[in-house]
Amino acid sequence: MEQTTDLGLGAKIARALPPPAFWAFLFLLGAVFAGAYAVGQAMDPVAPGTHRPGVTGDAPTREEDMPMDHEGAH
Repeated sequence: MEQTTDLGLGAKIARALPPPAFWAFLFLLGAVFAGAYAVGQAMDPVAPGTHRPGVTGDAPTREEDMPMDHEGAH
């Protein structure tokens, strides 16, 4: 005769869910991403000649207007 233990519905659900450490990791990952995104939005562009969308400046706006002379770049 074979003995089996019948788990209750609550135990089956708890066993199917990921451990709490997994949820904590996802929460921290999301918090770090959101913080980095907020800091990045608050800062100015870091590369010279870059502008935020909609900002006009001395940089060409279209690819056709950009100078393509690469002489002496090697």
